[in-house]
Amino acid sequence: MRLLIFFLFVLITPLYAENKRIGIYVHDPISDTECAESLKSVLEKKYSITFIRHNTLNQKTLSKIDLLAFGGGLGDSDQFDTMLIDRKRVVKDYIANGGRYLGICMGAYFAGYHYFDIVRNAYVVRYVDLENSSIYREDETIAEIKWKDNLYKMYFFDGCAILGKNFQTFATYKNGDAMAIIQGKIGIIGCHPESLKDWYISEEMKPSGTKENITNYCLIL
Repeated sequence: MRLLIFFLFVLITPLYAENKRIGIYVHDPISDTECAESLKSVLEKKYSITFIRHNTLNQKTLSKIDLLAFGGGLGDSDQFDTMLIDRKRVVKDYIANGGRYLGICMGAYFAGYHYFDIVRNAYVVRYVDLENSSIYREDETIAEIKWKDNLYKMYFFDGCAILGKNFQTFATYKNGDAMAIIQGKIGIIGCHPESLKDWYISEEMKPSGTKENITNYCLIL
């Protein structure tokens, strides 16, 4: 939890983290309700949280928040083109006018070229597709990550890695590729630092520091 809060703090800087307003997008299946609820349960301890639905993802709504968050979900570029493409310009204009963006898992993919296209010279790719990946299947599992100088085990479900050098890296996978980065007003995370205990379905998936880590990450944003 603390890692996510810390991450949000950095992303929102130089604004004061207190009294900041975060909008979490919810639109099943590409922005899953369960993921949004777990993200809210972490962030509401530090921020004012509102859920944003597809019909309220507009300039008027975004003018009232400091950060727009997209959590995990199920989808690909085809589903994005069907369910979210009509809001692409709204999101890009929001960021161009000073808004901040947090993407976790599917929300991290959304920052990439095939979706909102809001990061530059940074490539958001499937971690399991990399030749030197430490995870070889897309099913839910645990990823070993290094957050700054500390090692953690965090919930992973076909998350992304971020390739390139034009960003600040906060966490890496076991192979050294970036798992959590900030580029300007954009923060993206491949794993799920907001994951709840009941997401870990077996003893082998036992996390380390997950709830604490996500709170810290959010403070950075």
